[in-house]
Amino acid sequence: MVALPAGGDQLGTAAVRFRTDGSLEAILDPEALFGNFFCSGVGTGASIQPDGKIVVVCDDSAIRLGGDLSFDTAFGQLQVPVPGPAYGLARMSFGAGTSPGIVGLALQPNGRIVIASTAFAPGGNRFGLMRLNFDGSNDSTFGTSGVVLSPALINGSKYGDQVTSMALQPDGKVLVAGFASLPSGQSSIAVVRYLGDPPTQLVNNNQHGLTGSWYQPATDGQGFEVEVFPDASGPEVGAMQVSWFTFDTDVGGGQRWYTLSGAAPKGQPAALTIYQNVGGNFNAPPVTIGQAVGNALLSFDSCASGQLSYRFSFTNASGTIPLTRLMQNVTCTLTGSVPTNSDFALSGNWYDPGTSGQGITVEINPNSRTAFFAWYTYKPQGAASGAAGQLWYTGQGDYVPSMRSIPMQLYRTTGGAFNASAPAPSTLAVGSATLTFQNCTSATFAFRFTGEPTSTTVSLKRIGPVPPGCNQ
Repeated sequence: MVALPAGGDQLGTAAVRFRTDGSLEAILDPEALFGNFFCSGVGTGASIQPDGKIVVVCDDSAIRLGGDLSFDTAFGQLQVPVPGPAYGLARMSFGAGTSPGIVGLALQPNGRIVIASTAFAPGGNRFGLMRLNFDGSNDSTFGTSGVVLSPALINGSKYGDQVTSMALQPDGKVLVAGFASLPSGQSSIAVVRYLGDPPTQLVNNNQHGLTGSWYQPATDGQGFEVEVFPDASGPEVGAMQVSWFTFDTDVGGGQRWYTLSGAAPKGQPAALTIYQNVGGNFNAPPVTIGQAVGNALLSFDSCASGQLSYRFSFTNASGTIPLTRLMQNVTCTLTGSVPTNSDFALSGNWYDPGTSGQGITVEINPNSRTAFFAWYTYKPQGAASGAAGQLWYTGQGDYVPSMRSIPMQLYRTTGGAFNASAPAPSTLAVGSATLTFQNCTSATFAFRFTGEPTSTTVSLKRIGPVPPGCNQ
């Protein structure tokens, strides 16, 4: 980061990149692209993430640039459209009456961003820490809503305290150095150490073992079905497909579902595009095509826990959802694995090509002795209803290893609100279903709703490559 003239005697922030021989390669022009909205002073820190993107901090904000110095619009809580190209901005705050003066940042191995700052306040300045998730949202698991504001380091301090530098220790603790003001007004060197996360790496995304059912216990009745196709996007880079089952933001607005897809690189969060399908009819044409409506980042801290950060493009609504695995782990490991269990390898996404745009996601879990599916579809004659025409069901049944024809109860869940614990949704049995696998790529799905005299059978095909370990 450097300071460049930005009109009159003001300084503006610029990002500059040099070649390995020291020659100048690129400058991000502060006046043309930022104006004074991002930073009116001198840029104070930048760090390169494992995916090559660059986090930049200054004054009270952070942004993220691509490796080519392009703006990452999926970062932070705000979208800034002027005076140049739109970019995502993370604003920092230590509370009412304070203003941060960011000094530096560091990236934790799990992808989170730690920022040290002087918190300027009328009652005296303080040492402050903030932590962001990989996508620039506040990490609610750190301090208070992602913020730690230290008390005065010296009783009777005349001016307060000022941060000058920071560093991460190998054990995950955070060191912050600076000055503490004495009652006389003189300053003394101060070093503060904060507790932090242990230095754990993110779970390797590039493995089929992450496939399965995930949910947030606080919003039970909503959840996610994940499937990973190892190495499908390149060496050590899988492809991830996620189905998100939730509700409208308005209570009583009905069920909603989204699909998310993107690359799943080893050691990094998966950057996913959120799609919404509308215009379909229950178990009938037309074929529907998903429209991109947002972006998300999905990472796993263990084989049983993770988090999804999301932002919707049109409403700019965003948030972070902690996730817990619904059933027991079968083949996932921290560094990745090749599944060898032929039962679990049947788990994943299945659909009828004639009604593409709807389908089921399945988890066959021999450890839990349970089979589960989530069915994303539409209401009858739902084509004219837009998003309100969406419908989803779940199914669950007992599973015996090597079983290939699985009877299950069919359920419908209603009455919830998007990513909210209240009102609590209601789940009722509405029928029965039988899922039968002919082989690793073909299956049939027979269902009958309560009160119907006969069942309907649908032929299904697997979406994507066959997982390692499927030998049927």
